[in-house]
Amino acid sequence: MRITRVTDRSGRLTCIRIGPGAIGFRSLVGTIRRLHGVSDVRVNQGWPLTRDEAIRFRIQEQEFMVDAPFSDFCLQPASPDCPMQLFEQVASHLERSRIPWFRRIL
Repeated sequence: MRITRVTDRSGRLTCIRIGPGAIGFRSLVGTIRRLHGVSDVRVNQGWPLTRDEAIRFRIQEQEFMVDAPFSDFCLQPASPDCPMQLFEQVASHLERSRIPWFRRIL
């Protein structure tokens, strides 16, 4: 899947941006559930764009959230204390995920 790694001035990864044509909301939830070590996936009930926070999940006791401020999805750790190596693993998994064309709209 095509993602954009958003970094701060020091080069530290702060957000993973997923563009609107890369994946649909339900398919993104399914992809997150397939991440190794994921637990406690919570999905915002109702239309995903009615609130900014669309998805929350945990990996190795670290909480992550997916915001949907407009048509993009922005994945980031809920805490600034998240180990960078874990966040990089999440980004790498998403980059390696192959999304069929019909999953980009569902």
